[in-house]
Amino acid sequence: MNCLRVTTKTIEKLFPFCFVLNDEGEIIHLGPSLKKMVKHIFVNHSIYDHFTFIKPFHKQGSMNITDHLDNVVILQEKSTGAKLMGQFIQPNSKPIFVFVGSLSVTDPAELTQLGLDFSDFPVQDQIFDFLMMTQTQKRTLKEADIINQKLAQAHLVAVKASELKSQFLANMSHELRTPMNGILGMASVLKDVTDLSLEQNEYVDNVIQSATTMLALINDILDLSKIESGFIQIQPELVSITDVVNEINGVLIVSAMSKNNELKFEIDEE
Repeated sequence: MNCLRVTTKTIEKLFPFCFVLNDEGEIIHLGPSLKKMVKHIFVNHSIYDHFTFIKPFHKQGSMNITDHLDNVVILQEKSTGAKLMGQFIQPNSKPIFVFVGSLSVTDPAELTQLGLDFSDFPVQDQIFDFLMMTQTQKRTLKEADIINQKLAQAHLVAVKASELKSQFLANMSHELRTPMNGILGMASVLKDVTDLSLEQNEYVDNVIQSATTMLALINDILDLSKIESGFIQIQPELVSITDVVNEINGVLIVSAMSKNNELKFEIDEE
């Protein structure tokens, strides 16, 4: 018995889901992880009371374990449905059989359901390596999902902010158009129905030109929201360099005069 105890202890370190059978097929020892997983398995019970052989398939109670030593065996524990995969060995030609293998699981969540954790596996166990890899992948996927959710939320916030900005620009442009149209209208009336000197007439023209330019700028602001919405339409047109410079001069002449500066421009005919 002392030799058996030492051998079993050695095997348990490598295969904590092991169990030992006597030559009559009765369970006489359970590995620590198997005992933790299935608390109701008792010694001196037949293996067939607690396990079903999935591989090799055979009629219940009829298999001769000696004929299948060193072959792959898959067992299913009846109460939990957990599967063990391994093989039977006969150490030192003693009249006992030892199942050496591991719990066959593919998802770390299954361990919790069975009342187990990673400490119940030896570190050199392939199932342990697979579960660790699976858990790492799940954690990575979970972190990626959290990042994607945050990105989606940030996208919604950005879209909402863009909508509010476009709405603000549209409202502001509308509010600005009203007084600018009033300025244009009154300046046009002043020019058409009032006797103005040449200098005064020039000033009114500058007012009209500046107001017209301001309306164009307001329309440009609206174009920003149109660009974002994909509704902007480019319309190439011929322009007069002289007209463009005259517009600029009309905008800047008042500021120049207020500072006692003289603004002049000259355009080459070519």
